[in-house]
Amino acid sequence: MQRRFGSLASLPLLLMLCSSGVFGGVIGTMKITSGFEGVIVGATFVDWTPPGGPDGTFGTSIGTTLTYDAGTPLGTGAAGRILDLVALPPLPGFMVFPVSAPGLVFDLEALGPGSANTDCTQLGPCSVFVGSPFTLERNGANTTISLNARGTVTDNTAAISYWNGAFTTQIVGRTPEQIQADFLNVLGHTEESTYSAEFIVSPIPEPATAALIGAGLLVIGWTRRRRRV
Repeated sequence: MQRRFGSLASLPLLLMLCSSGVFGGVIGTMKITSGFEGVIVGATFVDWTPPGGPDGTFGTSIGTTLTYDAGTPLGTGAAGRILDLVALPPLPGFMVFPVSAPGLVFDLEALGPGSANTDCTQLGPCSVFVGSPFTLERNGANTTISLNARGTVTDNTAAISYWNGAFTTQIVGRTPEQIQADFLNVLGHTEESTYSAEFIVSPIPEPATAALIGAGLLVIGWTRRRRRV
């Protein structure tokens, strides 16, 4: 019986590392909504409204729980600024919070991928053209357009975290086939709507922390090997 529980001896070490904050950085969930603003989507650009400027505005919504080392936790109702997408990433300072959390900076590293299917007459997700980062999916008589995005986030400390998720918008009364046809056949066609997004933020372990976790896993493996012998 004693051997059966031997491999559990190093579990407190791993639990302590996961819960004691030695990872540092930003961690949690960020949900955003366009509120009274929205987004204009073109074939090769995204203009977060209000239109015409280099950026748009958004607010965090219910379910946002971000904690970080350099400030108070970020929750619902924080006002943010988001840069328009007119070129391929990377895009430093993609999302920031000038008033609520001035040290919190989301850098954009990648968009997409979209769907490998470019035949929007079929059921299932599709993209307007090969290489497009947008995914179109039928939702009854409407269409959901999704844009996956990911990058890194910092909080005025040396710690860096990853963020990953998707922007989504609903186009009412139009199918993916109709939207694809307009983008392919109408020069300068755009779609405009409100949007929402959800991102998961995870810390990147510092080298020393990663080494400690590796040591704990080695102990578990060694103990299990002894038990089999």
